[in-house]
Amino acid sequence: MKIITDRDLFLGGVGTVLGAVESRNAMPVLSNVLLTAEGDVLYIRATDLEVTIKTAYAVGVVEEGSVTLNGGKLHEVLREIPSGDVSLAVDGDSRAYIQAEDGGRFELMGLHPDDFPPYHGVGGEIGHEVPCSVLAGMIKRTIYAASGEDGRFNTNGIYVERDDVAGCLRMVATNGHRLAIDEHYDDIRVAFPSDGGIILPRKGAKEAAKFLGGADTAAFTFNERQAEFTVNNTTVSMVLLKGQFPDYQRIIPDDPDKRAVLDVESATRHLRRVSTMADEKSRAIALTFSNNNLEMASRNPNFGSSTTNMEIEYTGDPLAITLNDRYLLDFLSVVGTGSLSVYMVDENHPIMIRHDGQSNPNYKYILMPMRA
Repeated sequence: MKIITDRDLFLGGVGTVLGAVESRNAMPVLSNVLLTAEGDVLYIRATDLEVTIKTAYAVGVVEEGSVTLNGGKLHEVLREIPSGDVSLAVDGDSRAYIQAEDGGRFELMGLHPDDFPPYHGVGGEIGHEVPCSVLAGMIKRTIYAASGEDGRFNTNGIYVERDDVAGCLRMVATNGHRLAIDEHYDDIRVAFPSDGGIILPRKGAKEAAKFLGGADTAAFTFNERQAEFTVNNTTVSMVLLKGQFPDYQRIIPDDPDKRAVLDVESATRHLRRVSTMADEKSRAIALTFSNNNLEMASRNPNFGSSTTNMEIEYTGDPLAITLNDRYLLDFLSVVGTGSLSVYMVDENHPIMIRHDGQSNPNYKYILMPMRA
């Protein structure tokens, strides 16, 4: 195998798939990227067996062939080579020789391409063209709420479904203590299995979101086992999570009688202030709503306490409720600016937060109160 290509394109191609490289070294070959030169195209692929990223671009192919090289080391080498043409040649022992225009030369030990896991695509059983801005926005507004616990496989990702009654595409993520729901009501025809939606793994969805800004639309394709997002010449494939997603509808407050309207930037500033004294384990912040005022307070048995007050609009009887400060800050960092409405029943029921006046008014964030 031998190719001649532009260093910047090569570096970009390797960087594109690097997110799927297995860093834990469970199988040495999974730390590698597969390079395949065919015709006038270089195909680059990486996988951790759960998420696969592949991309391709035109190169000068002197001799066709394949090799797998350590993804991190190859990226590091290319990053140190100046812009210009670079050649990569591979011998029969899977040794790669990289030559830069300025005379720099590198030798990388590779593994035989037959050791690299094969790629099995979705096969286009169900395919849809979806606006990239829609997919990227919905993933951003839900993925942070997904569980990070290894034992909770069915909540370690984003649940995606088509609600034919409401006529929307919906994404939901939860960790059992918080819930993010986003809905899109434009004319997007997405068919899902008759028994419900699909659960995208958190890592796969995160990697897909990186490329969704690169085009107007993305091909969203899936079957019973895996899903793919294809943008231009890059495809992110992921194995779907198994299990029944929790019945999230039952915890959405039906008829909250208390509403507070807060400025996002002011709320973020005050919350960060009291977070400095929040207990490291519980992350508890006491919120007291009364007479158009919100008091935030925290206490740390090892360091001290903090209290701050901010002006708000408030309708309802006074209410004191305790929430996780990190969960609130995560939401505030996603919505950015503007105002938000907090809907509450009492200190024991979930609260619902909505971002007022945004382009997608169907975004909801549900938080379970903590015991004071």
